Amino acid sequence: MILTNRRHRLIFICLAGMEMAWFTPLLLLLLYAQRRWRGDLALPVPTPLALFGVLWISLILLMLALDVLQKRDLESPRFELSVLALLLLTSLLAIRFGLYTRALLTDGAWLRNTADAIFNFQRGLRPELLFFLTMLFLWQRAASASSRDLGFFSVGVSFRLGILLLIVGGSLLVGVTPQPLAAVQFLWIYFVLGLSAVALSRIDQHATRGYDSAGVMLPTGRLAQLLAIIAGVVGATALLAGWLTPQGQLRLVQQLLPLWLFLAKILRFILDAIFWLVAPVLEWLLELLVRLFRESDLLTRLDGILQNMQVAPLDTQIATQPTPDPIPPWIWVAARYALVLVVLTLMVALVLVVLGRVRRGRSADQDEAAAGEALTLGGSSLRRGLQRLRRLARLVRRYGLGSQLLAAISVQNLYANLTRLARQRGFGRPPALSPDDYLSLLSQAFPGQDAALQRLTLAYMRVHYGDHPVAENELAQLRADFRAIQETPRQENRQPD
Repeated sequence: MILTNRRHRLIFICLAGMEMAWFTPLLLLLLYAQRRWRGDLALPVPTPLALFGVLWISLILLMLALDVLQKRDLESPRFELSVLALLLLTSLLAIRFGLYTRALLTDGAWLRNTADAIFNFQRGLRPELLFFLTMLFLWQRAASASSRDLGFFSVGVSFRLGILLLIVGGSLLVGVTPQPLAAVQFLWIYFVLGLSAVALSRIDQHATRGYDSAGVMLPTGRLAQLLAIIAGVVGATALLAGWLTPQGQLRLVQQLLPLWLFLAKILRFILDAIFWLVAPVLEWLLELLVRLFRESDLLTRLDGILQNMQVAPLDTQIATQPTPDPIPPWIWVAARYALVLVVLTLMVALVLVVLGRVRRGRSADQDEAAAGEALTLGGSSLRRGLQRLRRLARLVRRYGLGSQLLAAISVQNLYANLTRLARQRGFGRPPALSPDDYLSLLSQAFPGQDAALQRLTLAYMRVHYGDHPVAENELAQLRADFRAIQETPRQENRQPD
């Protein structure tokens, strides 16, 4: 994360800030609801920005702690026990110094209050339980960050999901907080951090493909330029949103009053004309309905049916006798304690499972190499789009429009996905390396799949460099080979530098 992959450090920090930006309004909602439940409106609630800063720094510190534990390469039992000890220690320290700042160090009443708040949750959401649940959530997010995919698509999905959560939490917070602008502040913070994370992940995705850079995120000047652009866009949007207030829109509507009066006159003229045209038809239909009802006995039949209908009285009052509870009270208390222990065990196990999966699948730190990059303003995307169109045009000239063209495109997509999977495992294809020379690196990335890798490579070379079509049965075999390659376990070795 922050220590093990310096190239992605800023993305991790931005993602942590995004999560705390949408989580802070929800936590503030619980704090304000707690004040009303307890009937103590004078109970202090931290300021929104201060609470956001504390949560953001806490999440970053937890991520750093997990990085330190992972770099020490502890064995399986010691690693899980260390994480569990840190989880309990940080949670208790947060409760001790966050709620009982004035208590003596030798006073153990806070421990009793904490245990009572956790196991007797039916008495209400007390501050100790809220602190404990918040720390569990932070640990879960820190553990999930260890296995988070920093690709452009994944970061974009997190950005959109966070916006929805922020809208829900911020909308509810506006109705209960004495500071309605707090939700708007979280919105601008989220957009700055979210746009930064999306832009950096997009740049990193292109940098690892071997286009212009070998691994560094951005030079200092380019990074400052990117952040300045994001700050300018968000700042201009904030100013525009401040100008487009309900009062400003009302003034604009009032200034356009002559236009509305003119449009109202035109609309009234159109409605009068429509009514003048439709009125004779409506009168004729009314006369037709009256004549039909007079000539039929429908009304007489309906009157007879209504007179014959009888409504039976409903006796909804059923006398019930209270029955004594056959279950002793101590069984309910034991069940409540068991439920709390099971929930806590599941939450801690979730954190440990995520960390264990990361330890089994994580690769070594990625090396960094600096390379100069020029500001293209989207020119590189246009250039790559033109290259794709030229490649597609070559395939059309070779195979024409038909099933052979679709098969050739499928083979190229399969090989592109194969190289992407190999690059994720540390065996990327250098731009000057031919596919047959790259086959040895693919064998290291996917051991035991030499035959499948050779078939995919030969099919790609036939399609890309020659005019040999691919049959349907051969394409089905290639797709089965790719699915088998995908299921190959990841190896710990990486491509030597």
